[in-house]
Amino acid sequence: SADNFVGGGLGVIGGGAFGANGNPIETSVDNFEITSTGGVYVLNDGALEIGGVSALLNGVQNTGGGIEIYAQSPLTVTEDVVELGGDDIALAALGSSGDDNLVVQNGANVRSETGNGNVLLVAGNDLVIEDGSTIEAEGSGNVGLYAGKDYTNELLTDEGNGFADIIMQGAGSSVVADTGDVTIYAADEVQLTSVTTNGNANIQAERGAIIDALNTASANVTANQVLFDGYLGVGSASNAVDTVASNLEADGNFGGVYISNTGDLTIGDGDAGDGISGIVNQLGDIVVTSSDALTVNENIHTNNNGNINLTALGADPTDDITVNTGVSVSTASGDVTLNSGNDVLLNGTAELSAGGSGSVNVDADQDITMSSDSLIETKDGNITLVAGNDANLATVNADSDSNSVVVGDVLIQAGGAVTDTNAGAANIIADQLEIQSANGIATDADVLETEVNYFVAQNTTSGGIFVENTGALVIGNGVSGTINGVSNAGTSSIQIATNSPLSIDEAVEDTNGNDITLAAYGNTAVDNVVVNADVAASGGDGSVIIAAGNNVSMGNNVTVSAENAGDVSLLAGEDLSDSTINQDGNASADILMGGNSVVSVDAGVALLDARDNIQLGVVTTGTGGTARIIAREGAIIDTNGFDANVIGDQLLLSAEDGVGSFADMIDTQVSTLEAHGNQGGVFVANQGALTLEDFDAAVGTAGEAVTAVGDEIVVTTASPMTINDDVVQSGGLDISLIAFGSADTDDITINADVSATGGAGDIFIVAGDDVIMNAGSTVSAENDGD
Repeated sequence: SADNFVGGGLGVIGGGAFGANGNPIETSVDNFEITSTGGVYVLNDGALEIGGVSALLNGVQNTGGGIEIYAQSPLTVTEDVVELGGDDIALAALGSSGDDNLVVQNGANVRSETGNGNVLLVAGNDLVIEDGSTIEAEGSGNVGLYAGKDYTNELLTDEGNGFADIIMQGAGSSVVADTGDVTIYAADEVQLTSVTTNGNANIQAERGAIIDALNTASANVTANQVLFDGYLGVGSASNAVDTVASNLEADGNFGGVYISNTGDLTIGDGDAGDGISGIVNQLGDIVVTSSDALTVNENIHTNNNGNINLTALGADPTDDITVNTGVSVSTASGDVTLNSGNDVLLNGTAELSAGGSGSVNVDADQDITMSSDSLIETKDGNITLVAGNDANLATVNADSDSNSVVVGDVLIQAGGAVTDTNAGAANIIADQLEIQSANGIATDADVLETEVNYFVAQNTTSGGIFVENTGALVIGNGVSGTINGVSNAGTSSIQIATNSPLSIDEAVEDTNGNDITLAAYGNTAVDNVVVNADVAASGGDGSVIIAAGNNVSMGNNVTVSAENAGDVSLLAGEDLSDSTINQDGNASADILMGGNSVVSVDAGVALLDARDNIQLGVVTTGTGGTARIIAREGAIIDTNGFDANVIGDQLLLSAEDGVGSFADMIDTQVSTLEAHGNQGGVFVANQGALTLEDFDAAVGTAGEAVTAVGDEIVVTTASPMTINDDVVQSGGLDISLIAFGSADTDDITINADVSATGGAGDIFIVAGDDVIMNAGSTVSAENDGD
């Protein structure tokens, strides 16, 4: 229809409605202002400026009926547009050309007051809100800003310019709604300054990015729920979008998502109908920081090489990062990092997952707590967990693709304890595992289950170290490079077991008087323990047990030791998985000591117990200490030539196939000896005064000190010898008892029987001085024996 008004400027004062909804006043003017009651409805042919007509007017002031002003070319607002009756406002620059802009100039405001009216601004091209201008809806009214949409016939269509931006300029430009929602859409880019509502905010940049135009920490969006959808991302690494929101969702599409929130923040709003769930993107990082608590109720995922970084800065007891059940925080190949000023909580089936070579890093000033069904995993990358207090672990898997070629490492540092929350399921799967704690690593009642290749640990204050591994395990090769081996200064034991071979390549030590148990479970020929580094229990009466289902091997220059009343036990052929010492392992199991490897105790017991052979290096005991060396189905063999094998107080040697040999005797420096060669012989060369005595009731026949069947008995000492219990060779072979020397004290004193039976064995008793037979003693040889 023809224009109702044509001219340079049109000003209207007073009167009722100016046009009607569906039947606007058609104009072709440059400037327009009005004060009216009942509504303003204008459709202008060409560019239009609201303002600039008369000093008697101030833009558009209307009471009741609403305001609709549309221009067929650019629309510029230089003076206020105010609906005083609480009805709707709609301003539109129609069209799709690069000139079809809507600009609210500096100091001009668009506002619906005293009701629940909506405010709608639409531009075919750019929508610009300059510094000092406010777009506002009071009550429950909504605010909608659209750039790159055509509003012809009052229908929002995609016929606008595809490169249109929403540009908010300067700290003084703002969009405000009381309790209504704010929707901001640009076909290209959204530049945000300040959006404030107690309702929700939905901000979309269809082809561009959502940008913080303030470049400060001032809030860009304050709302109950915020939804961002930026085709080229939301914010940037150097300039995050600042929010004050309760709930947030975002899709960064082909750019990063960078959010800095003030106050508690929840990722997700539970509304599946908004098209976005959680935070996602295809390219770039996802970085979300909250000044207080951060709760993740919907998935966060980035594809390609993007990283995820979630931070809760607060230090209050409630300022946690919480990932709730059924929710995953995951990357395709980038890193996942969580930093909390308090706790990190993974509830129910929550997951942290990094694909490719991506790592997972969790740092909590207080606790890391994983529910029993929760999961932290990487495909090939490393996992680092740092807790200022406790690390409560379910499953931490650095090999989620079960590819043994590339397996990540796990580093756990806890200022408190490391505990198991998933009972008997695997806690840690990795190549290398390092754990540092103050108050213990698991407990005897609930050990930490692992599937790792290398393990090191340090515990400093209380508790102990309790680990059970599946697969071959090497103690050594830490992750951080700051600790070696396993050390404990706590108040409980070290217990490390594996269900396949165990190799101790770096030292294991307890410095606070606690026990150490190192075990390779099983009963096959590969279930060995190889000791290539020292194992020491010090600072009290702690004992050491090294048990293998098959062999226990000690390399040269290695010492296994216990102080004071502590014992050392090497058990070969002992499957300790039943927690019972009953030699139920491999029947061919040996103890294999290097020639100068050492087992050492003070006043305790040094026990070497093998189901088959013992290749004996060096065993030392202090005053009151005892060495018990038992080869149940094999022999005891000297591996260090003429050097001492056993130095100490009491010594028991028991072997089914003999103790030493005539060519290579067991060399000792002990005070008391009991020896049983059974189907072999007994060949012992001692230095110092020696008493032959049955002191060990658990082995042999009561009252018999030295026995053999299958070979000779040869016991020598370089000082006096006293025979307090019987010496019996029952296989018809010889007995030689010799006290070397020429001093007056180099005697042999016989207080028991010495007998060669079962054949024609001879008995040779030779002393450098006297041979003394006391009352009740007998020396006898059968048949032709002398």
